[in-house]
Amino acid sequence: MLNEANPEASPVQPAVTSQPAVLTRRDGGALAIALSGEWTTRTIGRVDATMRALESEAGVASVAFDLADISAMDTAGAWIVQRLAVHARIAGARVTLAGGSDSTRTLLGAVAAMAEKGEAAAHAERRSPLVRIVAGLGRLTYRTRDQFFIAMHILGAAIRGAQMKTGRQRAVSPAAIITQIERMESARCRSSC
Repeated sequence: MLNEANPEASPVQPAVTSQPAVLTRRDGGALAIALSGEWTTRTIGRVDATMRALESEAGVASVAFDLADISAMDTAGAWIVQRLAVHARIAGARVTLAGGSDSTRTLLGAVAAMAEKGEAAAHAERRSPLVRIVAGLGRLTYRTRDQFFIAMHILGAAIRGAQMKTGRQRAVSPAAIITQIERMESARCRSSC
């Protein structure tokens, strides 16, 4: 059966993982960061605090990442690296990525756009309270406008539907309008509820 081990099967080998490591060297305004090991979901928890601490480095004009000794990387590892790179760019530092396999560099490039969006959103949250209030009022105004247009479309469809149903072109009874609105609401509820 499926729950019994096959005696002819190969023995299960435990996965050998090399722990991720971060080595830094500061030379004036230049920060060199050498990354090594496996940067995967299972292992990055060990270096996350170190990478976050590097985000607060002050007076850094350039950040150079050395990726040559990375043995494996998945999207979680790429996210941690790109988060630091984007943070350094926002702080005004020049960021370079050197070394690494083609797959590592491709993955870092794919994650870069999302990391920049995430940092931009976090930066937007740190805006002044006045800007946040005005932005919220702007969003509310547009949502109200959109709801008004939807209401007018419903009302127009109700009136036109009632006119077509009764065969009249001008006079419409309020009961026909109410009935048409109820039918539209029940149809909309059935499709979205």
